[in-house]
Amino acid sequence: RQQKISNYDDLFRKAGKKLDIDWRLIAAQVKQESSFNPKAGSTASAYGLYQFMPKTWDGHAPKGFENRDYRSDPDKATEAYISLMSKNLKNFSNAASRNDQILLSIQKYHDGSFPPTTTYANYQVPQYLLNIDKDKGNHNREKEAKDYVPKIMKHYSKFGGSIS
Repeated sequence: RQQKISNYDDLFRKAGKKLDIDWRLIAAQVKQESSFNPKAGSTASAYGLYQFMPKTWDGHAPKGFENRDYRSDPDKATEAYISLMSKNLKNFSNAASRNDQILLSIQKYHDGSFPPTTTYANYQVPQYLLNIDKDKGNHNREKEAKDYVPKIMKHYSKFGGSIS
């Protein structure tokens, strides 16, 4: 029997199957996003297990569940996550490798968009995030963006996963 990571492992397994991604990597991303708290919120208006921003939810919410309150519903949020990550994975179908495709898709989940690349090693923090830093000065979004995937990979490793 595999180790239990969270109360949402079955949802992560379902998403992993649909996306052809190790479910433990999805669990690691959710650990980073919300520490498995479906009621987690951020100062940037992100909410739920997957920390959906309002506009992102609007574009990926399951039909009939467009109300932003559903971001706290683990089942509906998982459906929205599958929708968004499917789009991201398609967006990087020309990546140098499947691992690059997955890592770039996860990074895009965080950033929204960034300069085109086919390898995760060549990822660059998008200018708009750097501009936000200049405007606000109180939060290092460049560091947050650069640390996002490495932190997820650290959780993934603790959950027994690895990317070669």
